Amino acid sequence: MVDILAFLVVLFALVVATYTDIKKREVPDWLSFALIAAGFGIAAIKSITDLNFLPIISSGVGFAVAFAISLLMFYTGQWGGGDAKILMGIGATIGASLSFSDFFPAFLFNTIIIGAAYGLLWGISLGLINRRKLVLEMKKLFLLPKVIRLRFASAIISLVLAAAIFFLPLRGIRLSLLLLVFIIFSTLYLWIYVKAVEKTCMMKKVKPKELTEGDWIVEDIIVNKKFIAGKKDLGVSKEQIQKLTALFKKGKIKDIAIKTGIPFVPSFLISYITTFFAGNLFLLVIR
Repeated sequence: MVDILAFLVVLFALVVATYTDIKKREVPDWLSFALIAAGFGIAAIKSITDLNFLPIISSGVGFAVAFAISLLMFYTGQWGGGDAKILMGIGATIGASLSFSDFFPAFLFNTIIIGAAYGLLWGISLGLINRRKLVLEMKKLFLLPKVIRLRFASAIISLVLAAAIFFLPLRGIRLSLLLLVFIIFSTLYLWIYVKAVEKTCMMKKVKPKELTEGDWIVEDIIVNKKFIAGKKDLGVSKEQIQKLTALFKKGKIKDIAIKTGIPFVPSFLISYITTFFAGNLFLLVIR
């Protein structure tokens, strides 16, 4: 009963979080913290009723694993605070074990696969909507000296590897080398596309009062040689928003450019449902 309850609690939280993430580009803190508390609470009840410490240990391990992943993704700028906190809630509620095929490890692996596909499709859709601006930005990026050098290097490496394919006897090695050529050649162009999408489709200017805690500011804001907020911050804080709002009212700053990002929580929901019905996609492919 408790396991079914845990599953439904996470499902409900992800549905609500998906709605708010798509509509407002944020996940309410109360929802994430409530999910974390519910996770530990359900595990504690199960430990007491079963006279077994494993449920609460599993919940703690799930939270710790999710915390480590969230920390990595947050500090590398891939996720916002809402994404990180909701994953911690999932880890605490579902729990984790050392088994590769259990629900939480399977959910994490599915999130990698589905999250990558989700991000790519979202980027493609943004590019199609803003294709004129996107093409102009990509042309600019193609002409950057650093990009020209990278294009030349990737072309040379790809040609050398492609030529080597004809001299290798084993079909498996040839196919692996061909896949490597594709990865090397396509990665650079995918990076250029992502950067162009980010610059043309994922940035907007807002007034300081419209900022929400955790928003990523694109450029450093310095007033009277004093740093107020900027790129080095891991999301703007409430105190910084108050300062920026006051400076805006005084006419010392204008609208602020922020990075909007992709609402990533929906990929959690898709991965969660997929894991329930299909299990670990990685294991399915191997088998």
